[in-house]
Amino acid sequence: MTIEMTASEMIELLVKSATIPDIYKNEAICYIGPPGVGKDWLALEAVSQLRRKTGKKWNYYLIQIGQQQPGEDIIPVPGENGAFQLQTSEWWTQIKEPALIVLGEITTAHKAVISEKRNLFTPIGDVRRVGNITLPDQVLIYANGNPPGHGGGVYSHLYDPADRIRWQHFTVPNSRERLAGDWIENFAVPNDVAVELIGFIKQYPDWIYGIDIENEENTNKNLSQLIPSDPLEPFPNPRSLTGVSRYIKHREAFGDDLFKKAVRAKAGEHLLTALYEYLANNILPNPEDILSGKETVSEDLATQTQTAILVTRHVVQNGKKAEIDQFLNLTTDWYPEAVASAWPVIKKQDIDWVMEMEVFETINSNPRWVEKHWKIKEDVERLWKGD
Repeated sequence: MTIEMTASEMIELLVKSATIPDIYKNEAICYIGPPGVGKDWLALEAVSQLRRKTGKKWNYYLIQIGQQQPGEDIIPVPGENGAFQLQTSEWWTQIKEPALIVLGEITTAHKAVISEKRNLFTPIGDVRRVGNITLPDQVLIYANGNPPGHGGGVYSHLYDPADRIRWQHFTVPNSRERLAGDWIENFAVPNDVAVELIGFIKQYPDWIYGIDIENEENTNKNLSQLIPSDPLEPFPNPRSLTGVSRYIKHREAFGDDLFKKAVRAKAGEHLLTALYEYLANNILPNPEDILSGKETVSEDLATQTQTAILVTRHVVQNGKKAEIDQFLNLTTDWYPEAVASAWPVIKKQDIDWVMEMEVFETINSNPRWVEKHWKIKEDVERLWKGD
């Protein structure tokens, strides 16, 4: 039985593990999932959060262990009396703490390479070693890889009991709806992904991953089974959708024909067809016109969600306190789910911005809004307290 974790849950696990000595000294974390779901990105995000929360310069080291050859890091060198000694690459002496070491493509790593580094992810007496080099104290080990069968490889530590028990194993959720929800809330909204694309995935979450979702044969397949058999055929996934977002933002500059070709090359023909139809029927309003009341917003959840994110980004960028009050008055009677979808935009701002803009005070001065959107108020209070 595998333990499923979303990217945001894995980030939280890494951040907490990296700050607890009993964990980072003894445990190693492994995350397995199909290509394009953000296994590398989440490690960078964890380091970014660690820097903000601890005030320390956390270091990030990526080692593509799946591409290494046996003896590349640990080399037998002739010693006295004909005996061989193991000499470790000096690269490992450059590791500085605190650090997150990422072992990429571990499911394609050669068994001999895994064996050479066994004391890296299985410390002896709270000490991590690579050959004859002892690593600094505060180092957390995180490995990731595609499931066996995706990307090739000669060995998978997943199926060797002697190696498997040395790791905490987690897998990417198989539910596309769960994957889409996590991507929207914890990546797309706070990282300025095109609002139109967020609305599209919100309404059609199956487009977050895999080939033609309208084919009923694909309904109950695992994510890994939804990858095209042709390695050159593009398909939608969180990584490729980030690229699609860029083209949506600059659609006018490219023109219709080039836009279609670029999106098709990034995420495939089926995604392009569905997205193009959605874009034609969902024209974004001007956020200033929405705030001023010149333009109204329909009462459906999808439109309110898309508009809430659009307007919140505008408010943050403009930095006008009055617009926060306007936004609260505008959204008092909106769906709580729609308003909550924009909260990650605020949450990403540092506490100084929240204080300067008097977000907490403005919310408290609007009891009707608080009554309808009390969950956001609780999040604001946690942010205010530094939780």
